[in-house]
Amino acid sequence: MRSRAALPFALALALATICLGPRARADAPPPGGQKYVGFAFRVDGLAAFADLQMLAYPTSQSNGAPTHELTLVEDGRPVPLGRRSPAPKLYLVKKAAWEAFRAGYQPATDRRPDPTLEAFLASDAVATCDPAPTLVRVLSTSDPRDAVTQTFRLAKADGKSCALEVTSPPEPPPGRGCAACAVGARGRSGDALGAAVGALLAALVLRRARR
Repeated sequence: MRSRAALPFALALALATICLGPRARADAPPPGGQKYVGFAFRVDGLAAFADLQMLAYPTSQSNGAPTHELTLVEDGRPVPLGRRSPAPKLYLVKKAAWEAFRAGYQPATDRRPDPTLEAFLASDAVATCDPAPTLVRVLSTSDPRDAVTQTFRLAKADGKSCALEVTSPPEPPPGRGCAACAVGARGRSGDALGAAVGALLAALVLRRARR
């Protein structure tokens, strides 16, 4: 009887761990001596290619739950990305082809990965730009900046290829190879902590059920 009574309690604990884990990691402070900063990228020179449309995917302005969204990139206009944004790629497509796709396209309503959009971006009608933005999410607390903007210039585009020049690279935190590496390490530590907490809760539930 006690084992059966403990089952709802165990399920509730498991559900709480699953639901609260990602949010807890998102709200966790940055590593010691570092701070969260805003990040954006900007592409200049698009006006010279009036028949082309640049797209960024996946993007997100969320600092909480991660989302996958499409952004239309405009010449000289910064595109901000949240701390939970995936690393986006940049694409070029002829405006006529983009408008034709857009006319029958129904965007995903849950802001999750969109197979229809991803199939279009992988088609011959779309060129993938190189390089892609390099996300910077943390800086040293000694750095006076509270935001980082990486800038590009569209150097070559012919409908089949897209070459970008980095005109202002993002700077990594002092003493680190890259800011993204530090964030990744923190994320892995958070995952390990979550797994350890989950195992401890499971052990406690099992012990209670055996009494």
